[in-house]
Amino acid sequence: MAKKVDIKQISRVARDVKDVAEFVKPFVDKYGPKAVDAAKKGGAAIVVNAKKVKTDMNGAANNIRIHRGRTGAGRQLKGKRLQVIKEVSAQIDAREFKDTYESCMKNAEGRYWQSPGCFAILTMPNALVKDPARYQDVYAGCSDNVGAEIYKNLIGRGNVDVYADMKNKKKMIVLVYACAHDVLLQQRSRLIDELQAYDSYNAGELENE
Repeated sequence: MAKKVDIKQISRVARDVKDVAEFVKPFVDKYGPKAVDAAKKGGAAIVVNAKKVKTDMNGAANNIRIHRGRTGAGRQLKGKRLQVIKEVSAQIDAREFKDTYESCMKNAEGRYWQSPGCFAILTMPNALVKDPARYQDVYAGCSDNVGAEIYKNLIGRGNVDVYADMKNKKKMIVLVYACAHDVLLQQRSRLIDELQAYDSYNAGELENE
């Protein structure tokens, strides 16, 4: 059965696509024909250099972030980003968080941050950037035991991109937000939205929804 769709939603999507088209076009032009040709032949994949594809994707995404940051919409998003970072319960270096969590485990002091909460793990552009609002990538999540969930991601039992950044010794910051169990998902959704995590390391979750 056909469903009605708000024309405003279509207009908004069209405007957003048009706004970033110039940054996406080189990627589409490069890989689109190969994908179309493979699909016509009944294939489900194309033979390419996976590392090069990821580099091209990251480059396009970064250009879009820079562009949005220079527009009115981008400044509004940056304002939301700054506000949500200001509301943090704790801001901790990722490796310091990992070491403290493991120390608590060894010393039988109980778990570190063993309470409900949400979190964001930020990957910074380089070690010199101190302002968390200038992160390069982000992953947001929540749990009834937020410390355990953060630790899981840092040691390779969660988001693969977060773990890759840890292995590559990139500068990373953990933001922890203490909150009640009944608002975990609501707060997580807000973090993902205002930190633009679906444009970063939460992107895979969006594809599965």
